[in-house]
Amino acid sequence: MSFTSSDSLLKHLYDWAPFLLLLATLAGSVGAARLLHLALTRSTRLQRTHALAASVLLGITVFLGVVIAWSAGAVVPDPGPRPFTPETWASRPWDRWAMAQDIVDSDRLIGMTREQVESLLVGRDGSYNDPPGSSQLDYDAWMLYRPRDMFIPFPPELVVRYDSDSGGRVVHVFIWGE
Repeated sequence: MSFTSSDSLLKHLYDWAPFLLLLATLAGSVGAARLLHLALTRSTRLQRTHALAASVLLGITVFLGVVIAWSAGAVVPDPGPRPFTPETWASRPWDRWAMAQDIVDSDRLIGMTREQVESLLVGRDGSYNDPPGSSQLDYDAWMLYRPRDMFIPFPPELVVRYDSDSGGRVVHVFIWGE
């Protein structure tokens, strides 16, 4: 598995996207607020303090509106299911969400051993908290990256549950936190 330059660029853009989006949204909010302030102070007899307050309120509203719309998936919708390939899973973590849907729908992992699963789904990085009464070794998890989850600290995860009674084989696969 080798990264192409476009994959590397996409990975870096994905890593920096929350900061770039917040910066662009903040700049747009400040710009809109400044335009409103100029319009109010030049064309009306409004006091400067009232014009400034209205401008700041507009800037905050625009900023929060964009962040909420992005987080709700209105700006960039979630990708639909995409066929799973181990190479893409390992090299393009930002495509995992679409492939995880295919994994869950197809039940392809059911009956596999932990070693077989780990050979397909490299890069385990999830932090799924086991339900009370279960062993920590019963579950493995992989983080799933969706554009709308950039502003939340815990994105969804693909969770694989193993059953010790069946020789440590997969008995359930689900997406947690969607």
